[in-house]
Amino acid sequence: MQRVVVILWAGLALLGSCQNDTPLSTLKELDAQYQAEHGVLHSNREFFDYLSQQIQDTVQARFLQSLYLAALLSQDEAFAAHLSLVSPEAIASMDYHLGADNPSRPLYESQLDWYYQNRQGRQAIDLVVLDTAGREVRLSTFDEKAVYIDTWASWCAPCMEQLPYLQELAQEYAKKEDFIILTLSFDQSLERWKKALSVQQSFPNIVPLFVEGGMQSEYSQQFLISSIPHYALLGKGRAIVEIDAPKPGTAAIRKLIDEQITGK
Repeated sequence: MQRVVVILWAGLALLGSCQNDTPLSTLKELDAQYQAEHGVLHSNREFFDYLSQQIQDTVQARFLQSLYLAALLSQDEAFAAHLSLVSPEAIASMDYHLGADNPSRPLYESQLDWYYQNRQGRQAIDLVVLDTAGREVRLSTFDEKAVYIDTWASWCAPCMEQLPYLQELAQEYAKKEDFIILTLSFDQSLERWKKALSVQQSFPNIVPLFVEGGMQSEYSQQFLISSIPHYALLGKGRAIVEIDAPKPGTAAIRKLIDEQITGK
């Protein structure tokens, strides 16, 4: 703890010349500056490298880069435009650049460890959600099956655009008893969710469920959901296969599902 405090105070002192109250405000200003100069951000690494280009002091630049990585891992909504670009490759690239001996590593180390663990086949939490009758359902109910999770909301146009592809996927795997699709809604209320379901075709292997808290839920945090639609694939026993799975209309998701069903 003492080491973290020292690092934070050192970072504050270094950033005093930027005429900001906090390092985070400096980071936000540089984000606004980047957008004004370059427009659309194409990758997290672009902005990460931009920080070192703008800050001549190496220690100060590394501190800001560390703060940026921490913001991504904690899903800081102040950097919403950046969160949709987060990928394992991007995180690993920034982590490698900063190095294991980075003095500012405590800013993001615990979050980074958690991120890596949950990308490497760890077991998903036993999520508690609600069915259409308002009854609690645990994710462990489906432990004997491979599970494809579609996180959506009725107000989300891109989510609705993917619905026909999800239904096609359900039809293709209708006879696979060890596979199930869960649609987890981030709607604002049970009533709005059920109203949306009432006009959708039902399938025996698609189970509609509701997540209380939506984007602020424990589920959203574990699966690093920063936007919807979001897809994930779990193996049997809730083993995390991919928490950023391919869309339902792709050949890639079928390959992953087949691997979980056949064990090959």
